[in-house]
Amino acid sequence: MEMKKTMAVLFTMAMLAIPAFAWAGAVPDTGQSDCYDELGTELRNCPSKCDTQDADGNEIGCERSLTVTVEDTEHKKFFADVVIEGEISRTQVYYFGSRRCLKTDGEEETCPDLTCYDKSSGGVPVDCPETCYDSNKDDAVGIPCPAIADPANRGTGSDDYYGQDANYSINPPSYTKLNSAGEEVDSDWTKVTDNSTGLVWVVKDEGEAALDKPNNAGNTYKKASVQADFIDKLNILTFAGSDTWRLPTVKELAMLVNCSGSSPAIDGGYFSNMQAGKYWTSTSVSAEAYYVDFTDGTVGKANTDESYYVIAVGTGN
Repeated sequence: MEMKKTMAVLFTMAMLAIPAFAWAGAVPDTGQSDCYDELGTELRNCPSKCDTQDADGNEIGCERSLTVTVEDTEHKKFFADVVIEGEISRTQVYYFGSRRCLKTDGEEETCPDLTCYDKSSGGVPVDCPETCYDSNKDDAVGIPCPAIADPANRGTGSDDYYGQDANYSINPPSYTKLNSAGEEVDSDWTKVTDNSTGLVWVVKDEGEAALDKPNNAGNTYKKASVQADFIDKLNILTFAGSDTWRLPTVKELAMLVNCSGSSPAIDGGYFSNMQAGKYWTSTSVSAEAYYVDFTDGTVGKANTDESYYVIAVGTGN
């Protein structure tokens, strides 16, 4: 479980580090089935999106749990004199809003102020109080109200950490095994079609490093030699029935990652003989190039003098 936690967190961090030109287009289903907080601690249950509405049908976010400490006593319930239907009533006040807010492009933005209601289910909106009490009884004691004017004081809510991969099934993996003639088979397949993207992938051959066998699973290459020593040789051989193989982009290769497994983090039922290690991609930045590490599904950059594994891809082979 610790491996899954680390894998998911690192994969998410790596995705954020890839520039837009390298990661445009469809987003892969990573297979992540667990959810985590900002420290990488696994949550017991994945949060659900909160769809609470007030009495007028407006979405108001989730009820926020706020705490005020007075002389070592924690207060989590706040009562105030509020006006409801023209009458002043001392009632419990409930705070609603979101922990984090994002624009449509995923960029984080400042959330609207928390709003207050007379019921935990939403109900009637009331002015958030400046004077609070610890109960609605006659002997109620005055206590400070939550300092909700502070943007950092959002409390906690049931939708905290909602929106992770485990909440979605995006482009779920679907593959077809093909022989060299492009026919669907159940055994002795040489390539795999990704039905979500239309890309066709070479299935690596079992074997240790041997440069006269360019598709051997154990072969590694420096980035500069990949084209001549791997891709060109496959195409000269019309390997697996095609002569248009190429090195995948970082986006294309990362789409094969299945974070529900590790070492290698890929569906071994289709992609035989994949190694738990780093695979070069064609996406380069200056003297570095991106790789996908199928040990745990992470993505990163490395100097092109490093020797890594490779896999070939084509379109409509």
